[in-house]
Amino acid sequence: MLKRSLPPRIIFTILFIAVFTSMLGIGIVAPILPLYAEQNLAASGIWIGLIFSGFGLSRTIASPIVGRISDVRGRKNFLIVGLLGYALTGLGYIIANNVVLLTMIRFANGFTSAMVLPVSQAYVGDLTPKGKEGTYMNTFMTSLMVGFGVGPFIGGWMFDNYSAASAFYTMAALSAIALALVIIFLPNLEDIKRNLSSTLEKRAVSTTGVKPSVRNAWKDPHVKGIMTYRTSVGLSRNALVSFLPIFLTSKFAASATQVGIILAIFLLLGALLQPLMGVASDRFDRTKLTIMGMSVGAALLFAMPFVPSLEGVLPLVILAPIFSAAAEAPALALGTEAGRKHGMATVLSLYDTAMGIGMVGGPLISGLFVDNLGINSIFYLWGVVGFIAAIICHLHLRGKNNKTLQEKPENVKIVEKGTSE
Repeated sequence: MLKRSLPPRIIFTILFIAVFTSMLGIGIVAPILPLYAEQNLAASGIWIGLIFSGFGLSRTIASPIVGRISDVRGRKNFLIVGLLGYALTGLGYIIANNVVLLTMIRFANGFTSAMVLPVSQAYVGDLTPKGKEGTYMNTFMTSLMVGFGVGPFIGGWMFDNYSAASAFYTMAALSAIALALVIIFLPNLEDIKRNLSSTLEKRAVSTTGVKPSVRNAWKDPHVKGIMTYRTSVGLSRNALVSFLPIFLTSKFAASATQVGIILAIFLLLGALLQPLMGVASDRFDRTKLTIMGMSVGAALLFAMPFVPSLEGVLPLVILAPIFSAAAEAPALALGTEAGRKHGMATVLSLYDTAMGIGMVGGPLISGLFVDNLGINSIFYLWGVVGFIAAIICHLHLRGKNNKTLQEKPENVKIVEKGTSE
């Protein structure tokens, strides 16, 4: 076991490696699950939508509850249960021999996801120095994005050369490794707060004394703004994860390996850009960055059906993560700021809940559109929704920029570190 005097930078590294490992396993399964459901279980578009929506529904239900309790009772136990659940559901996919059972297992996977991502982000939020929300949180997000980015390439290759079961076993094994890292090395939340005084940064923020409140967070217009953004991302991104493999295979006769490569390029490029955009969000107007990223991203999504060939998909795949990161980085920084006022995991779980709402609606609505209007219709739909969400987000976030970083949030304790500014 590590000592309780472990510095926050090392704790950050432990979390980074654990989340990367678990997300690598999830990413391996992502591109093959819709193909597996369609080819092996004869799933229709609506059933594929239900499989992915079930995940989002359970995650949406669990996230605010988990976030609120972890702000009060601590985070480590939730991470342990969540990662254990990842390992078990990976094995569960292997025994799913019909779409109903696959949907049920995917539903259970959503509950476990609510215990991993927002809770791990809250850990990092507790370690983040004031004024560095964009840098720290988005550097941490690369663990998720790189893991989820490399995964599709591996998963597609496994599907083409071995079987879907090999990918599911790999997910279970990687989740078990991440679980062991957390159990052995990660300190409890109380130890993290105790160690804030020994961080190498000049200043950090402790949320000790902040009373977590979902109600107050809901009333905050800036929380509403980032939730609007996150919901729109959930709608479009999870619709694409569900149906982009089918779009590419049906329109361009792409193999599972090619689908995995395309998804990997998108996700890995976004992961590489995330820390850079995080630094930018600490220096420039976060609202403007968010709205710009949302607007251009919506235009790129709308343009997808007009691509004439598989090679023509690549320019969109390269441009999309640039503007996705430009929106994601400042939105996450704004969420971290709000977390200091209303409870770190409370706000970040609402951030995750907004994504969950999109995860429920996106695949289900897309399944209906695909079955009745064809695969191209979902790109038009979510492109238009993205533009509307950008307008709504702007109305909530206007006037919110980096100048607020100089203000001391209410109920937040600033912890000075030896040297003065």
